Amino acid sequence: MKINTNTLWRGLTMVLVLPALAGLILLGGCSNDPVTPKDEVPALKADDVATQAGMVAMAAAIVTPQTVEFAGKSDKDTYVHTFTGTVVGVVTMDYFTGGAGGTPAPWNTADYVDFYTASDAPLVATIGLSGFEGTVSLGFALNAALDRVADPNTATVNGTGTFVSGQYDATFAFTDLFVRQGANYPISGTMTFTTTNFIATVTFNGTSTAVMEMSDGTNWHVDLTNGEVTPVFPG
Repeated sequence: MKINTNTLWRGLTMVLVLPALAGLILLGGCSNDPVTPKDEVPALKADDVATQAGMVAMAAAIVTPQTVEFAGKSDKDTYVHTFTGTVVGVVTMDYFTGGAGGTPAPWNTADYVDFYTASDAPLVATIGLSGFEGTVSLGFALNAALDRVADPNTATVNGTGTFVSGQYDATFAFTDLFVRQGANYPISGTMTFTTTNFIATVTFNGTSTAVMEMSDGTNWHVDLTNGEVTPVFPG
């Protein structure tokens, strides 16, 4: 099967809601300070942005493999999948042959999938970091070029989006996240997380630890099992 790699870049929105996490680093460690106008919001530090990016990377590692792991009845071209565990909720998957904008097809013959949540039904993810326990909600839309000939099957996932936490926001983009059936984490590809003052680039390598490089020159490890980030010191 020849795979059409001209993937459709759809809008991807991820909104994190932190109702009981006052003072959490995701809010820049300043959520207890009274802030009203947006232009007075304290600037985030590098470690704050690194933590935000780590949470998005964790969610990506859980969600994106399902583009190639899903298996269902082969009598339709639109399916739903229910996540349980760290991420809970329902996603819709629309399958096609002929790439983006192609012909609707069953999952097992398709070479392309649009993968998204309903606008009014985001997924809910649990944060298990020590001292930062709580839940977040997220909505997204992504797409993947599928290779059903490769054994095991593979998918190349792309997408863009926005991130909101308290009074802070950011944008991010997934570039060629390569996932393989049976693998627990993306094999390769990057996620770029962009705020006003920093850019964090997370590189996936097939293990539970991704590598993140910040635009200020700092480097971090990301534990994809829980989103925790750890600075990497030279030497």
